[in-house]
Amino acid sequence: MSLSPAAVLGTPAVPATRRYKAARQLARRPAAMAALAVVLGFIVVAVAAPHLAPYDPNAIDYRALRKPPSAAHFLGTDEVGRDVLSRSACRSACSRALWGAGSTGL
Repeated sequence: MSLSPAAVLGTPAVPATRRYKAARQLARRPAAMAALAVVLGFIVVAVAAPHLAPYDPNAIDYRALRKPPSAAHFLGTDEVGRDVLSRSACRSACSRALWGAGSTGL
C-alpha cells in the first residue's frame, strides 16, 4: 500500500481551486496581462534573435553612419554604421544565455 505525500507529511492536500488562485487574480487585471505580454515578447525576441537579425551585428557599413530608421535598417544605425536591430536582438540572446547560466548555478 502506497501513501500519498500529503498523508506521509500529515498535511492536507491543497485543493485545485486554491492552486491557481494567484494566476486567476492576475488574469483579471489588464495591466498584469499587458506586462506579461511584454515580458513574453522579450523572451520570444531573445529566443529567435538569430532569425530576426537581418544583418551581422558587428558588420560595419561606413555608408550608413548614424542613419535614421528606414526600410533597410528598421531601428537605424549607430555611430559606426552597425544595424541597431541586429545588435539589440543579439544582445538579448546573450543576456538570455547568461541568465540561464546564472539561474542554473543557483
